[in-house]
Amino acid sequence: PTGRFTFEGFLPRKAGERKRHLSWLVDDPRTLVFYASPHRIEQTLAEMAEVLGPRRAALARELTKLHEEIRRGRLDELAAGVRSDPPRGEIVLVVEGAIGEHRAEAPAEELARRARALMEEGVERREALSRVAKETGVPRRRVFDALLEDRNDSD
Repeated sequence: PTGRFTFEGFLPRKAGERKRHLSWLVDDPRTLVFYASPHRIEQTLAEMAEVLGPRRAALARELTKLHEEIRRGRLDELAAGVRSDPPRGEIVLVVEGAIGEHRAEAPAEELARRARALMEEGVERREALSRVAKETGVPRRRVFDALLEDRNDSD
């Protein structure tokens, strides 16, 4: 829906700041519009898919120019597409807003991977679960269950 949208401009250059900014937008029901650099577009789309989830989006390049191109798909599909065929020029990303109670939720494998990575860095399990829960917006119990599920799948 394009009845209401927000123009976000360029996302921050640093990954941590970029993810934090995207996490503020997770529940925003408005269509999200961004400018993007062709040099960081693959990383930007991957992070958007990670934080915002499988939302529909359009990658528009060179709007109103001779070589105008628009690619449509889910954020993860667009990320894969730019990996194999990197776009050049000015890029505008239009991303679907959150729908109703929809909150993009990371899959269980992703929750478990993040928690394991923190624990391998020496973070205590309780703290790792809390951090992942806060970053992804899911209950801590969900992260714990994902870890158990992942461990059982490995056996």
